[in-house]
Amino acid sequence: GFAAGVMVWHLYKNADKSRNWLCSTAVANIVEWVALALVILFVSLANNTTVLSIAAPLVFALVVLVFAFEKGAVSGMLQARPLLFLGTVSYSIYMTHVFVAQRLFDAVNAFGRFSRINPFMHRDIAGYDAYFLGTRLWHGDVAYVGYIALVIVTSSLTYRWIEKPAREWVRMRVRRGWPPLRPRELPSV
Repeated sequence: GFAAGVMVWHLYKNADKSRNWLCSTAVANIVEWVALALVILFVSLANNTTVLSIAAPLVFALVVLVFAFEKGAVSGMLQARPLLFLGTVSYSIYMTHVFVAQRLFDAVNAFGRFSRINPFMHRDIAGYDAYFLGTRLWHGDVAYVGYIALVIVTSSLTYRWIEKPAREWVRMRVRRGWPPLRPRELPSV
């Protein structure tokens, strides 16, 4: 995946933007809608097969390359402020979503023990006991909306207080040059 991303970056960086076929708005519209359809189709099919999921880095690298030119209607829609914000905090979302989910389940579990109400619905899925938040299906829907809100709030905080300062610190160090590494001193015997 990383190598595919680097390859896409080099292709985009070295593309002649003045003569590139993706810079035509009409062609970009068609290509972006096809790329969006490809993503939907791929995600729908790859969910059921491990072999197809191996192609994910290449499929998504192609889609990133298409949208890098930002010339079509889909790119225009993706420029909406809420979507730009989600894109900005996306790495923090990736890093915090499992932690938030676990803490949410821990809190609901503690509430269940305290109130003596079972807050989970259990289902047998392929021989495994899977449990879901809530005792009715709509409870899970409400919980999911709350979970997404918690992930976004948590990710906003980690972006603001951890990710962004760390990125700025690294950039500053790179611009000034890293201090030379000194070999460890061995303790005298």
